[in-house]
Amino acid sequence: MLSLLAAAVALCLQCGVVAAAIWQRKQGIIPALVGAGAAALAVRSVAVLVDVVPSSPAGETGLVVVSLSLALIMTVSLRRPSNPAQPDNLASLIKGAVEASPTPVMIKDAAGYYLYVNKAFTDCFGHDIASLSGHTADEIWPDELTEKAELSDRDVLANATPLSYTTTLKDMNGRDVDWLVEKFLINLADGRMGIAALYANISEQRESERRLAESEERFTLASHYAGIWDWNISNGRFYASPAFAKLMGLTEDEHEKLTLEEINGLIHPDDYPTAQRLLEAHLANPAEPYVSVHRFRMPDGKYRWFRTIGRSITDELGKSVRMTGIIADIDAERRSAEALKLSQAQILNLLDNSPAPIYFKDRELRFIMVNRRYTEVYDFETKDILGKTSAEIFDEPESSAFLAHDKEVLRTGKLVVCEENINDTIFMTAKFPIIDSEGTLIGVGGIETDITERVKVEEAYRKARDEAETANRAKSSFLANMSHELRTPLNSIIGFSDSLLSGTQGDITDKNQREYLSNILNAGSHLLELINDILDLSRIESGRMALEETDVDIAELVANVLRLTFEQSTSKGIQIIDRIDPDMPHVRADKRQIRQVLLNLLSNAMKFTSSGGRIRITVGIKHNGDVAIAIRDNGVGIAPDDLMRVQQPFIQVADSQTRKHQGTGLGLAIVKSIVEQHGGEFGLESTLGHGTVARFTLPAKRLIKESGGT
Repeated sequence: MLSLLAAAVALCLQCGVVAAAIWQRKQGIIPALVGAGAAALAVRSVAVLVDVVPSSPAGETGLVVVSLSLALIMTVSLRRPSNPAQPDNLASLIKGAVEASPTPVMIKDAAGYYLYVNKAFTDCFGHDIASLSGHTADEIWPDELTEKAELSDRDVLANATPLSYTTTLKDMNGRDVDWLVEKFLINLADGRMGIAALYANISEQRESERRLAESEERFTLASHYAGIWDWNISNGRFYASPAFAKLMGLTEDEHEKLTLEEINGLIHPDDYPTAQRLLEAHLANPAEPYVSVHRFRMPDGKYRWFRTIGRSITDELGKSVRMTGIIADIDAERRSAEALKLSQAQILNLLDNSPAPIYFKDRELRFIMVNRRYTEVYDFETKDILGKTSAEIFDEPESSAFLAHDKEVLRTGKLVVCEENINDTIFMTAKFPIIDSEGTLIGVGGIETDITERVKVEEAYRKARDEAETANRAKSSFLANMSHELRTPLNSIIGFSDSLLSGTQGDITDKNQREYLSNILNAGSHLLELINDILDLSRIESGRMALEETDVDIAELVANVLRLTFEQSTSKGIQIIDRIDPDMPHVRADKRQIRQVLLNLLSNAMKFTSSGGRIRITVGIKHNGDVAIAIRDNGVGIAPDDLMRVQQPFIQVADSQTRKHQGTGLGLAIVKSIVEQHGGEFGLESTLGHGTVARFTLPAKRLIKESGGT
């Protein structure tokens, strides 16, 4: 909205335009336009003087254009020509002037429909009158722009006064441009009211204002942290800004009375000669700036580092008559630099005393640093290494290997760990990229570790392991053969004993004879069980027990095993509870081996569960899809220290309970091997005196989603 003063200026302008229009009735259109333009410029001058509008090029253009446009439009609307042909000529003249104007011009009626845009408007916004005619702003422009335009239109119509506002619109290249928009009422040819708008590009003005604001902000920031000083050499007066005094730790009274002599008296005695020499050199040659770094004494007696920068103002003879400058506290920076220097010295000392050979190379893979240990290992002097490549120091093929690894670090920019051999010594070398503060790869570093003895030990271990594996395979083969050879006579002994006891060869009435035969049968059966277990274990260890995978109904298999062990559990008075998921899917597994696992675990549970005890077996699917089977008893349990031992071959827990139930000591080892061969996991949980839980899983990948298919 225009201010009262701006409105008065606009009124003066319009009055001048009216007068020009009346004058042109008598004098003609050209003098009238000249008069209107002069009136506009005069009003502009007054406006600038009273600070109504900014004296920037953008603001000036906007007002002058508005003034001239008003002159043209009102001249046309007020003129009453005596010659009927004259209006067409005049209209053409005015239209040509507006069309040629570099300022975008737009006219629409009171309802918001576009009536006219000039060429500058089309060039700036990409729409000509052909594409705009018959349309309103909300049909052309984005909503956020339309809302602002419609509000300004309503304001101009309601108040019948010109209106100025700023907005941001995209140009033909899609760039955001800041515009000063000036809208005003006009009389259309048919007597209706219309709205005209002119657009002045103020992007450069806005950018200049932004840069000025940033510059002022930077100056304010600099003034806050850097003290400003001024020395009048002619009269000796010295001025220091409040920021200067604050940096020096001075009070307000001390600051106001500060002299150059007092400032010089605060300089550290060791730094004063250098500071004075630099000042004298500058006064002798004022073209070169004065820069001095020295320490000032603070009120607490301690010294801080400052950087003083100054420049002279000279007279017509080139003699310095005045110096101005700034002072900045660089104490932290200086001390950090000194600390860094000390740190670097410590690092170099650490590297030099490292027991590992260390080196650094540049991008051309020439040595730029080696520590003392490196020269000792390779029997070189430092001067004989620096500036050279590995090819210039070492023989082939070692040098080629060194360079190949170095080049890989340069190519990838990553750590490379490799083995490098030289003079029968094996090194494990970690080669790493050297990166500067800007993130640029500038070289390669290396740290070498002598692993000759370690390699020899590993080789000996590898040889011993291979020999042990060979011996184990021989053992397994021997056990398998022996077990096979022993099974044949044992089967005969068991068969004959059973036949005699059953009476097929005649009744044996002698009690002692029956007892002896029964002992022979039990001992043979036990021995056969042991041989079978040894045979199974040897097959597993030798890798000769292949899985014969089929479609297995786990629920049915568990039920079958429970039927096989029913008599044993009943005779001992043990209650068996099963919890089997009714929707349990089939699995692909070796049915015989899984049955063996279930029988072994159930048999163990019944062996170590007292009469009247309870065994629970559960079968289900875990959250990750694995098949989970658990057999829980309330028997004697296993001590924590024995849980891992009982899963090893030929291991039994030696206590009173286990001695009652002799076994091979192979059952759990075989169970664990079979489960792991299926890709599952086996585990035991037990509490001494309270029972044991044996769990095993089969992986989810073995599930068969539909019976009979995968």
